[in-house]
Amino acid sequence: PAERGTALHMVMQHIDTTKPINEFSVQKQIDEMVNRELLTIEQAEVVDANLIVQFFESKLGKRLMAAAFVKREIPFTMSLPATEVYVDWKDENESIFIQGVIDCVFGDEKGLVLLDYKTDGITDRFKGGFDQAKPILEDRYRLQINLYKKAVEKIWRKPIDECYLFFFDGSHIIKLEEE
Repeated sequence: PAERGTALHMVMQHIDTTKPINEFSVQKQIDEMVNRELLTIEQAEVVDANLIVQFFESKLGKRLMAAAFVKREIPFTMSLPATEVYVDWKDENESIFIQGVIDCVFGDEKGLVLLDYKTDGITDRFKGGFDQAKPILEDRYRLQINLYKKAVEKIWRKPIDECYLFFFDGSHIIKLEEE
């Protein structure tokens, strides 16, 4: 599963959003990535091109394709007061060093959008399907996305207007609202 997630992220990082995206074009890109040694043959075999196409057929995927500004795989590091990360933290003078890689940030007429791709199993894991999974997944990733948002806003000095999670399993999208 981890290898599959890495491969899906790699394809999403390199997909050409200026051209039509369909199963044929995605498979062609996967083959080119193998030729350029960006993916192994084994990784390429576990990437379902249809999952990527499903994302780009969504409203969010169409927004990404039409965006004036797209950045992918954005590494960051930042230091925050520990009390901003952990509510129960006692030492107000202690800082935490945070680093990560943001899957995608794009800008359109609605503002800056932070997007994170997820490969969690949903279909076979939650008896109640996505309705049961949604609040669990929101809770699981809220801190991560809030930290990513803080990092972008702090480094770029621009506000993030919307944050989304895209789950390949079932092509589900969650918009994370401010709490």
